[in-house]
Amino acid sequence: MNLVRRILSKAGPQQQSLTARWLQPSENVWRLSILDCTQFADGMTSFTSDQQIAESFNRLRTESGQELSNADLTPRQSLRCNLAYEINKQPPDGPVFKSRVMEEKWDIYLYDSNLYFCRSWTGELVHRAAVESEPKRLRIASVQSLQNLPNNLAVRQVDFLVKSHLLLAVALHPLLLELGHDAEKQALYTFNCFGCKGRYGTLEETLGTPYYWNQSPVTSG
Repeated sequence: MNLVRRILSKAGPQQQSLTARWLQPSENVWRLSILDCTQFADGMTSFTSDQQIAESFNRLRTESGQELSNADLTPRQSLRCNLAYEINKQPPDGPVFKSRVMEEKWDIYLYDSNLYFCRSWTGELVHRAAVESEPKRLRIASVQSLQNLPNNLAVRQVDFLVKSHLLLAVALHPLLLELGHDAEKQALYTFNCFGCKGRYGTLEETLGTPYYWNQSPVTSG
């Protein structure tokens, strides 16, 4: 893939030596075949030679995202779903996750019962998710995406972003079926898409899988 070659060409020698490894179901708490991308998540450094992008990232650190509620969104995909997460309280309108470093690739905002998922470097809006309020539960009923992604990938990306960025949990992220079991390409794709939050991925279904805070998902078998 051109994306993979671009990332490799920009990586230094230490980053090019990073490895990802497949774990068998007996080696992880999800009991699925998963790709351990933790070396990439911890060892890759994001940078850009484009001064405009660097300036954009810095400027966006203080943006409220309020203009998103009035944005003219023409989605390429509109997908129904039923995602639910236990929470202590409903978050107020405004930024609910802002990237602190360039290795974090998403900013997330909540306005008028919609979550907006934007790329942190450029502010590009990628997904919008309709939220239904409940006392101690965050429920997502539909996802609209400005990208045309296969295999329900838009919903699975939103599900992972909620778990990893809003709930700050370790969760499974979806891998690209087209990259198969090529560990290096999948890990590079993961870092480009999810940055340092993308630690464990799978080609299997990620919706409904558990997420964790205070335990390592890797087991001894």
